[in-house]
Amino acid sequence: MSLHFRACSRGHVAAPVSCPRRRRQTGAAPVTARFIVFEGIDGSGTSTQAAVLHRALVAAGHRAAITAEPSEGPVGHLIREINTGRVHVHHDKEIVDRHMAYLFAADRYDHLHNDVDGILLRMASGFTVISTRYYLSSYAYNTHTKEDIELVRVLNAAFPAPDLTFYFECPPEVSYARIQAAGRSPDRNETMQNLIRVQSSYRTALAAYTGRVERIDATQPSEAIHAQILQHVVPLVA
Repeated sequence: MSLHFRACSRGHVAAPVSCPRRRRQTGAAPVTARFIVFEGIDGSGTSTQAAVLHRALVAAGHRAAITAEPSEGPVGHLIREINTGRVHVHHDKEIVDRHMAYLFAADRYDHLHNDVDGILLRMASGFTVISTRYYLSSYAYNTHTKEDIELVRVLNAAFPAPDLTFYFECPPEVSYARIQAAGRSPDRNETMQNLIRVQSSYRTALAAYTGRVERIDATQPSEAIHAQILQHVVPLVA
């Protein structure tokens, strides 16, 4: 198992093995299935750019699938109900986030391994999978203490590392303004205070992460962001 995190001052974070690869056989140009992840605070534009990349890959003739965490599986639906307040867990946010660390790990296992639309199944079938959020989100959203970081590390230790992670750098005030402009009710994570905390936790996790990360200035125009993403993705899937 190859670890993809270094020790950091707030604790230890670790991620394991690489994803399975599938190449076209019998003389055709080799095509490798990849796992690409978009990370960033709420309102940073990750979902938008993941969808744009998916459309671009499909238009170019690649087999590509798009997904997100929380997933559309049963645990993912429970997580969404908690985030929107439809399901009450506890009045203390730190305790709720600890609950969520367990739930996200369960959802992630199902997201990877289910035999209907699991990430590993899709990759074994030759699809490049694009996911908005993966285990870095657990370090960012579900940790407040060194003990929390260790819990997330243990829960996620057996999950494969992405081939490429895009981290969207976005000032919390910009993200918050985008969330408000969307005209929908914000969930429990979309307060200004939480956006600041999550950004700080992302930076701590990224400082320890040794996997491939490309940082994106999320305040750029959408077209410029997409062009920058393609510069990294096209060689990866060629």
